[in-house]
Amino acid sequence: MQFVSDVSHELRTPVAVIEGHLSMLKRWGKDDPQVLEESIDASISEAERMKHLIQEMLDLTRAEQISVHYPNAIAEPMEVLTRVVGDMGMVHPDFKISLEVEDLDPDTKIQIFQGHLEQILIILID
Repeated sequence: MQFVSDVSHELRTPVAVIEGHLSMLKRWGKDDPQVLEESIDASISEAERMKHLIQEMLDLTRAEQISVHYPNAIAEPMEVLTRVVGDMGMVHPDFKISLEVEDLDPDTKIQIFQGHLEQILIILID
């Protein structure tokens, strides 16, 4: 039962982001090319994230002790932070979510699978 709960929680956010962007497209997207492009890009990104989450969960169900490693994975934290904060703002429009990263060099790269960094940030913010 815990697995179902975890899956539901992990998939809820990307679905909410896609739903938010589709609603925005319905209201303003057809009249504003920038809104259209941003919403389509964000929705595609979230769909890809869901695909990765689903694949990881399927892998976990296939074996009890699966060891999934991403030895060469590199993420750009500024890019991920900016996207996650923007998406969380879409999911939680009643909250003010801001990003202040004066000490983070925009060119910083860290060794982590980007999807895992996104999951960590979403869990922390959500």
